[in-house]
Amino acid sequence: MSGSSDNVFSSTATPGQNQYLVSGEVQSTQVPWYRPSIPQPLQPHIQHFFESYVGLAPEEVIPHIETVLSKFSHVLKRAAAWLLHPYPCIGMCTFIHTPLYGHAMYSEILSRVKRGGIFLDVGTCFGQELRRLAADGAPGRNMYAIDLSSDFWELGYGLFRDRERLGAKLIIANILATNGDRSDLDALEAKVEVIHAGSFFHLFDWGDQAKALGRLVGLTRPGALVVGHQTGRKPAKRTLVGDEPRFYHDEDSFHKMWREVSDATGTAWALEVVEGEHDILGLKQDDFSWMGPYIQKFTEALLRL
Repeated sequence: MSGSSDNVFSSTATPGQNQYLVSGEVQSTQVPWYRPSIPQPLQPHIQHFFESYVGLAPEEVIPHIETVLSKFSHVLKRAAAWLLHPYPCIGMCTFIHTPLYGHAMYSEILSRVKRGGIFLDVGTCFGQELRRLAADGAPGRNMYAIDLSSDFWELGYGLFRDRERLGAKLIIANILATNGDRSDLDALEAKVEVIHAGSFFHLFDWGDQAKALGRLVGLTRPGALVVGHQTGRKPAKRTLVGDEPRFYHDEDSFHKMWREVSDATGTAWALEVVEGEHDILGLKQDDFSWMGPYIQKFTEALLRL
């Protein structure tokens, strides 16, 4: 998620359409992806997770989440998280969901990590996906996360109350860095069993998506899985968010990009794409109407052959 710049979103309107531009000004809540409170009721599995893993009474869950998010804010109701980076997943509160838990490959992923396989969460945000795995018995020593900074990661310790017990490692690195910019990520070369990249690739244009994928492929071992969910568009289209180019895929274009990456890296992959998967985020199609027509979510699952 944190693969985009540190700029913030603001909105301006032009006749007949909405444009959501990037600026360096105040992190305004006057944007269509900002929800003033946590949507209720929580999905049952999320409610149970906060009760069992975090150790909260049922009536404490919503107040706890809102308290953590607003802890450091003196201006906005939304919190430290919104002030750091006002991404739609923060404004729409989808960060409390764990889409990986709803992925068709979740049981296989959990089994692999329990058996000692290395799991890497790309653009980890609060590290919510790692907590879901930990709650289901995955050992923290097998789990790694990568992000551009530790901002959200630190908030995650407050959200999940597990600083002393999680055991996962955050790697601060830019997945698009050139080969000359080495990082702790290099220690994982050809060792990773599962890569999760949720709400990540759609932050970039085609070229940078392919570059990021090439870097991630280099971290995998034969038989590895790459899974995630992305914002897409049907038909696929390149667009601008402010002055940042992004490419929203459909199934055909995502397959094409992976074929290019496979050829460039000399690897072979089996790929499955499922379109229209908004419900993994607890959302409906209408929740994305501000992005314009033809927007959809899709999940992907890839097996390295």
